[in-house]
Order: sequence, then C-alpha cells, then structure tokens
Amino acid sequence: MEMEGGGKAAVFTLRLERECRVMLAGTFNSWNPEQLRMRKGEGDECYRYTLELPPGIHEYCFVIDGCWLMDRENEKFVANEFGTMNSVVEVK
Repeated sequence: MEMEGGGKAAVFTLRLERECRVMLAGTFNSWNPEQLRMRKGEGDECYRYTLELPPGIHEYCFVIDGCWLMDRENEKFVANEFGTMNSVVEVK
C-alpha cells in the first residue's frame, strides 16, 4: 500500500492469547521501546501496528512486557550486538 509520504505501509502483527504490553522497536524509531504501542482489536488475538516505511531493509523486535523478542513468524532475521536476533522486513 502506497502512503502519502512516498513510503509503503508495513503491517506488523504478533499473535498472543494473553493480554500484554506490546511495543514495536526497530531501526525505524531508533530502537525506542516506548514509542510504538501495538494494540489488538476486540476479540482479536493479534496485536497490530501499521507504519509507513521508506524503501530499504529495516530491523525490528517486539518488546513484550519489557522483554525483547524477534518475530517468530518472520523467517528473515540477523544477529545483533547483544547476541540475540532482530527480525528483518524489506520494503521495495
């Protein structure tokens, strides 16, 4: 989906059955774990966040109740400097 600023809409989703505080952090927001709160719709098990991203490769993680985790449904990932993994999304 094209966005007004020339970027494309990237939809991040995380399926969780329990209620949590879920944040999205990545290269697109300087890894700020407090800026992008994911929410789920009524009766939905998926937390979602739609973000306009410029073309390129972007790394990200979910921050679930303060714990940083990669996207387990995304097969693209890279190692980070902390010895864990970051998920990767490419916008064309």
